[in-house]
Amino acid sequence: MSHVKDTGNLHMFGRVLRVVAIVSIGLVAEAVVAAPLEAYARLPLYENVAISPDGSRAAFVTTIGNEREIIVQSLSSNTGIVRLKAGPQMLRDLSWAGDEQLLVTVSQPLEFLGGSQAENFGLQNFDLRRKAVFDPMSWAEESWNALSREPIARSVNGKPFVFVQSIARPRIGERFFIPALYRVNLKDQATLLVDAAPVSDPKKSYGWTVDTQGDVILQSVYDEETKRWILSAKRNGKWQDIYSEGALVETPSIVGLAPEDNTILVKKLVNGDWTLLRLSLLDGKFGEAIPEKCCGSRYLTDPKSNRVIGTLWLDAMHHYEFFNKRLQESWNQVVQSFPGEELTLESWSNDFKKVVVKVFGKQTGAAYVLIDLDAKQMSRVGNFYAGIEAADIATVRPINYKAADGLQINAYVTLPSGREAKNLPLVVMPHGGPVTRETFKFDWFAQALASKGYLVLQPNFRGSWGFGRKFEEAGYGEWGRKMQTDLSDGVRTLVKLGIVDAARVCIVGASYGGYAALAGATMEPDVYRCAVSVAGLSDMKEVIDEYVRPQISKENRSLRFYYRFLGVDNIKHPVVAERSPVKHADKVKAPILLIHGDNDAVVPFEQSQIMANALKKAGKPYEFVKLKSEDHWLSKAETRLQMLQAVVKFLETHNPP
Repeated sequence: MSHVKDTGNLHMFGRVLRVVAIVSIGLVAEAVVAAPLEAYARLPLYENVAISPDGSRAAFVTTIGNEREIIVQSLSSNTGIVRLKAGPQMLRDLSWAGDEQLLVTVSQPLEFLGGSQAENFGLQNFDLRRKAVFDPMSWAEESWNALSREPIARSVNGKPFVFVQSIARPRIGERFFIPALYRVNLKDQATLLVDAAPVSDPKKSYGWTVDTQGDVILQSVYDEETKRWILSAKRNGKWQDIYSEGALVETPSIVGLAPEDNTILVKKLVNGDWTLLRLSLLDGKFGEAIPEKCCGSRYLTDPKSNRVIGTLWLDAMHHYEFFNKRLQESWNQVVQSFPGEELTLESWSNDFKKVVVKVFGKQTGAAYVLIDLDAKQMSRVGNFYAGIEAADIATVRPINYKAADGLQINAYVTLPSGREAKNLPLVVMPHGGPVTRETFKFDWFAQALASKGYLVLQPNFRGSWGFGRKFEEAGYGEWGRKMQTDLSDGVRTLVKLGIVDAARVCIVGASYGGYAALAGATMEPDVYRCAVSVAGLSDMKEVIDEYVRPQISKENRSLRFYYRFLGVDNIKHPVVAERSPVKHADKVKAPILLIHGDNDAVVPFEQSQIMANALKKAGKPYEFVKLKSEDHWLSKAETRLQMLQAVVKFLETHNPP
């Protein structure tokens, strides 16, 4: 790609793969090397790299100054084809619908009556032939460009189509919307309503499955009233129920079409754990369970056909297994070329002869790499972030430790370069979610803090995803309790090993991690010297009562999700207040930094304002940084830098490295 320097061979195939084991934290001091703080705070230089189906072009999102742009380039001539500025909307994803049509997912905040917000996702079509951008939903009068799921691209009779799961007005001029599926002919610029929820019951959630030929073959519905998930198949032009089951929070999910015809792969709970099963579309019966390599597997689907072609599973690192022997051999060659480094498959051509991977390791750094499997050559697309080279990256190590009750906790530590692993200052950084997980990856936030001399601990506390259903269930009822002490148990382990100075420990987190930071300062005030909450929750009753319930209905799965982890069955239960940091502001001993974007559509800005008011009333030390016009994801370069500078200044003031 001519947009990037260094298009020579990065590695040759055939190098021997070294096995990386989970190790202790012992370190030999390295040279002190780190990029300036501003480099970590920038938006990515390369992001969402996507190869066209025929392998002739690559598209990616980049940052020029403070503006996001889409670049499309030819892979054969190494010349830029076209570039497109993002404008005020946030770029979220790129995907191809044919070789001339680039689908761009964007988002912007949406405010409802009553003041609550949500993030509205929409779809744009970048037509390379016309060199113009279109709103495909504007071609249907009754629609509104609001994506409820990822767009589905198909080629039908040689023409590029995209199926969009959105919403529609049942009649022109109507004030309410219903879930709907549209088929968009991108070449002829025509949009057709294919299916929609009944007007009589617009509050059910709907999903659709499209087969390889572009036919809509399945409809899945979650009925909040009966709390059942229902799967229907097309029979003689009408929907016929073929399976249903009760589901309070999680529902079965359609992974994709199976390698066999008339069969789909469905992931559902069986005997208390997630299980992958074949489901026949002919008789609606499940086959035997398909063995999984590890808990928490994810799946690879062929974008042109929706057939499942392989699995992705995680232990300390990512692993890919393909059903097709040729694909597996090709992937093994890629892996062997990056010994000891973490690889994530980002994009591939239809014939899998060209792929893009994200690489993270001490040799390559943090970069996108384009691989031509036929030519057996690799070229570096570019680093994730401008100004951060391999030498700047702090070492990341996976570790395990035991919680107080004996539960095994997986975590990652990022080690400051040039310092002996002894009596180090520590930053505990709990992840958001909370049903997500940390992985072995380049984390710009953790790397930035390590560059300033801090050891960063990122635990996968109980309730995290990817360690089996029992591990997740161990978090039920433990929001603010054992989910919290799993973090401080990690601190105690590192202190006991002599790696961390017990008097120099702070906690920094965002979203649920921000809640955990506030809970650490209020519920375990003797553990942490300071705390930073970025877009964190502080008052659980307000979150549930003023945000979760009005979004959908008075009874919904989001509400039951919170109840499950809090261990309650109603909002008036005293535990809801007990697990709210705002109710314990009087117990705070350490200074607190609150940071929040005023355009946050995930965690309301008021959550930090409420906490600030409580701390002020209690006479406790705090700082409050408002990020103007910023969302939950810190999508703007200037406010991301503002956040990071504020965090580092706060840490260096209250917990010098």
